Amino acid sequence: MTELTPAVGVELHNPVAGTKTVFRDTAATTDGGYVEVEATYPPHGTPPPLHLHPVQVEQFTVVSGSMTVVRGDERFVAAAGERFDV
Repeated sequence: MTELTPAVGVELHNPVAGTKTVFRDTAATTDGGYVEVEATYPPHGTPPPLHLHPVQVEQFTVVSGSMTVVRGDERFVAAAGERFDV
């Protein structure tokens, strides 16, 4: 398996899901403070699987369009300009 150390500006493309992820900041550039990525999903695409980050908080800003969010037992739609934490 190839190990990937992310660097600012690196783009990851998933041709199956049609997604793109761009690293905006990394643990290396923030002294381990956080990682920031911009993730782009196609309309009506497959969402990421339900998962849990036990010691991390994910913060989202919807840049355009809308997305359905599942957060624990809660389900809601976030529209462009809205921010939320998971």
